[in-house]
Amino acid sequence: MPPPGYERAVKIQEEQKKLSPLERDSIMIIDTVIVFDPTTYEETTTITNTKYSLKYYCKEFLRMQDPDILLDRKPHTIVDPITYEDLIIRLNESGKIDTIPAKQ
Repeated sequence: MPPPGYERAVKIQEEQKKLSPLERDSIMIIDTVIVFDPTTYEETTTITNTKYSLKYYCKEFLRMQDPDILLDRKPHTIVDPITYEDLIIRLNESGKIDTIPAKQ
């Protein structure tokens, strides 16, 4: 007899396997905001943690049209949204996005 909750855990794992790795894996962005009030000379510090799926991160932050191209694990050239220069990225085996330096 399986332990309690075993069937539910198996169903959850099966559902997660159906998702693309870009939708299943996530990235955590930590922002620190310091607000200075010039009238009272007080500072307020706020730390915000936001979790995004890799697919959403690629679409919104890297401005990629089709993030699913990363699933082939090969290097792809995109336009860096900050410097507007070429940026070579790829999805490594552990599910992280690597940036590869451009050859000069």
